[in-house]
Amino acid sequence: MVRNWRRVTFHLCGVDREFRDTVTANNNDDRSTPRLWVGSIDCDPKTPDQPNVASAAARNDFIFRARFLAEAKFFENYLEALSFAGIEARRAERLEDAPPDSLILLPWVTSPFTTEAGDPMAMRIGQLARERRWTMIVAGEHTNLGGAAARVDVMTRRNILRRDLTVPPGNTDDSGPLHAADLRAWLHEAILNRGASVRINSPADKVLLAGDGWWAEPDIGEWLWVGDYIWRSGDRTGRLALAVAADIEDARWVVIGDNSPFLNSQLVADPRPAIRLIEMASLWPAFLKDIFIGALACLLCIHLASPNLPVWRPLIAVGSATALAMAAGPFWTRESMRWRDAFVGEPGGDERNFNLMLVQYPGLADGRRLIRMKSPVSGSVSLPEGNSVIFMLVDGEAEIGGVKLNGCRRIGSLTSIEGPYLMNAQACRVSGSTRVLIGTSEGAAAFVVPNAKGESLVVLDIGFLSQKAPNSNAIWLLHEVNR
Repeated sequence: MVRNWRRVTFHLCGVDREFRDTVTANNNDDRSTPRLWVGSIDCDPKTPDQPNVASAAARNDFIFRARFLAEAKFFENYLEALSFAGIEARRAERLEDAPPDSLILLPWVTSPFTTEAGDPMAMRIGQLARERRWTMIVAGEHTNLGGAAARVDVMTRRNILRRDLTVPPGNTDDSGPLHAADLRAWLHEAILNRGASVRINSPADKVLLAGDGWWAEPDIGEWLWVGDYIWRSGDRTGRLALAVAADIEDARWVVIGDNSPFLNSQLVADPRPAIRLIEMASLWPAFLKDIFIGALACLLCIHLASPNLPVWRPLIAVGSATALAMAAGPFWTRESMRWRDAFVGEPGGDERNFNLMLVQYPGLADGRRLIRMKSPVSGSVSLPEGNSVIFMLVDGEAEIGGVKLNGCRRIGSLTSIEGPYLMNAQACRVSGSTRVLIGTSEGAAAFVVPNAKGESLVVLDIGFLSQKAPNSNAIWLLHEVNR
């Protein structure tokens, strides 16, 4: 069944009171559309220094807190990361704030919702999902990590997320080609790999993603075990279901075996896999394929029974609709211009990527375009109107917004007198209406070019905000653009 829901993103996290609001500290209601929501729920895990706590319980709590701290960084500034990706959201303080027929995203279920026995919060989520016809997108993890699979069981009242670890062919970091339900080719370089497989419990369940040649290592019941990524006799292999949509009572549960596409750094690096999964939750246009196959089977049966009946016209109509949906596929995905400006084809784990710095300092992309040039520029270069920050290198000579650049030379990595640490920089002689920020007019590594509606800050360093760059670079840049 195709669902028309209001796009609501509800971020549910297990946040220790000591670290409250580390995930959703920034409220962007002023920039969000009124139909989108994002929220958090606090948890109150016990601390290891509480009196009368057994040593085993204290040890387990310490493990939880250590894992929580390790995972929390992947959900910091989550509203901003979603917005950067083109997924606008608002914050809901309570479960009850999400209206009926909403889309709810739970990207972090490896952290407990509550420490109370039986996890009543998970049961409450499931109850509200059924009562309010929510479409729930739940991103899990491998081997019941942090109780993720058990938590999904409680919410759905069905065993959907398996307790195994899936490995793609060749144990690669990306997913490779997958079978997708929405008629479009899956993004091969998507970071969706070592999670869990999902279980198909009903003929009505819809497999959204499946991979050929994958294998699944079983959970051996040891919390330190995360697999050895080596196929062994007895491991499940072949075509494994990696994401499924299941309508259970009045709720739809879209369970994905790996939450990698929904981490903040991946949303900033390449949001296309996450957007595709969100769009597939409506089962549009996946249902067209089912209709086409069903119509084909019915028409073939009718043709065999009555060869003279003109049964091919309906088949052509359904086939044409399916083909049109496939042809229009590239135009459905709605990534943001901000992401497009900063994307030069690097995966999220590439050290050259700016994604970690943009997650930590989301203000860098607020109110301005942040543009990365993939190749060195030369000749006349046009600048966008309004405020922007442009990272590039020059090949020979160039003219940017009336400012001439020549005599360029690579200066590599060094600490500038002005403070920033240049990572992979260039210095050029600049002349024209400009203000030099790093260097001099005879050798500038950063300068400002004014335009009719603002100014462009040009940085001749393609690694200025890369993953190995110091945070002081981002702080310096924020200071300059906010002058």
